[in-house]
Amino acid sequence: MNIRRHGRRFAWLMIGAAIGTTVVLVLGLGIPVGADDRTSPAVLGVGVAGAVLLGGLLGLVPGVRELEVTAARSMLGIETELVVPRRPGLIHRLQDVAWVQVHLLLGLVAAGCLTMLLPASVVLVLDAVRGAGADTVLPIPTGELGRVAAVGLGLLGAVVALIAAAPLGALAAHLAPRLLGPTARDRLEVALAKAEREADRIRIARDLHDGIGHDLTIVSIQASAGRRVLEHDPAATAQALERIESTAREALEELDAVLAQLRDEQTGKPSGRRNAAASDAADSGAGDSGAGGSGAAGSGAAGSGATGPQGTGPDAPGPERLVSDAADPDSSAGGSSALDSSAPASRLEQVMDDHRAAGMDLRLRGALPSELSPLQGAHLVRIVGELLTNAHRHGAAGPVHLAIRAGEGPTGQAAMTITVENPRKPSAAADPSAHGGPSSPLDEAGPVRGGRGLTGMRERLELWGGTLEAGPDDGAWRARAVVPLLEERTQP
Repeated sequence: MNIRRHGRRFAWLMIGAAIGTTVVLVLGLGIPVGADDRTSPAVLGVGVAGAVLLGGLLGLVPGVRELEVTAARSMLGIETELVVPRRPGLIHRLQDVAWVQVHLLLGLVAAGCLTMLLPASVVLVLDAVRGAGADTVLPIPTGELGRVAAVGLGLLGAVVALIAAAPLGALAAHLAPRLLGPTARDRLEVALAKAEREADRIRIARDLHDGIGHDLTIVSIQASAGRRVLEHDPAATAQALERIESTAREALEELDAVLAQLRDEQTGKPSGRRNAAASDAADSGAGDSGAGGSGAAGSGAAGSGATGPQGTGPDAPGPERLVSDAADPDSSAGGSSALDSSAPASRLEQVMDDHRAAGMDLRLRGALPSELSPLQGAHLVRIVGELLTNAHRHGAAGPVHLAIRAGEGPTGQAAMTITVENPRKPSAAADPSAHGGPSSPLDEAGPVRGGRGLTGMRERLELWGGTLEAGPDDGAWRARAVVPLLEERTQP
């Protein structure tokens, strides 16, 4: 393995030597000196220095960086990160010049060791062995001692000439990450790109949870309710199956939308990311005409699930920008139906009907203001749906109180306060006999696994300037969300 590595590094040095020798010869043609002086050490030294300095300008040629990075990885065995910037800056240009100079210099030194030092060392040893006078500038004593010194010096020179490529290649491998590696700006761009990809993953996870996760929760509860009344109420069972069918169909549509968005992002085509909230508003219009349980809740909430993680991206717009994007009629597939001022109230009613059909004893106090915009209503309906889903998860049989009222947020802006409260499941909820057996489909459905919805909702509300409090409260499960009503404005 080491022999192969040294062989590749030697080849890299010889490439630099070939280029450097060409530059030296070209410069030699332009040096105004006599023919006899061209082989003098001084002239050769000046030629090599000039070749290295001027040869570095080759690093400014487009495409040289790519070639040098490829050669460093494959021939020098560099495993650390090397970059080829899409938009090279001044620092990258200077790095390219310096690296080409290093390549030429090390290559010329390695070639000089083999073509000059090695032959001179061999001649010195042979002359000393034959007893000829050693013609050298070094102060070698005459006589027997001088011959021994000449042999030793010649052997040392030969060894150095033969092994010089190894340390020179190691030096090149040491310098490559420093001259071809990422700059501080490159690392920042990479970090921002990673943060953006992570924000995309979080956004998609929230979309899946808020939409499909809610749908599957409703399907699970409705299936349990249908099984309970299968024998004595076939009509209710048929109704539950119909809702399961429509809810599952809408969940598949949401999944298809997410997958299409992923494909768009991978191919670089315009995707729904820039106006995920807008598509939510459009979907919510379609949800009003659907018969399923989550058609209202799932579609009405897509906006809040999509806009939350946008704020974590490197170039994420602010909340008002997200609102204006969503209000763009060109980005909405829902047409006028998505902008129907009565849509938020009807979607809220449909969400409540879905949960009631699943066995929830839901009692409403308050209502959504009639002056809400479609997007504001979509956000509120999504949050109501998520809070009711968590009431399913954490609550036991009993009335679920939903309160909606207008007020002020933490910073004094207009806001809506949504409160959901219902009896809490006892610690032995997994054992129905611990509290008299299942008394509703909510209990019989068993505990619903999850736990990411409240975290995602809290992050979104904090992004908008709102708050979320959820947890057990004196034998009940209580969740309270303060949702600021973001101002909608058109983009300039």
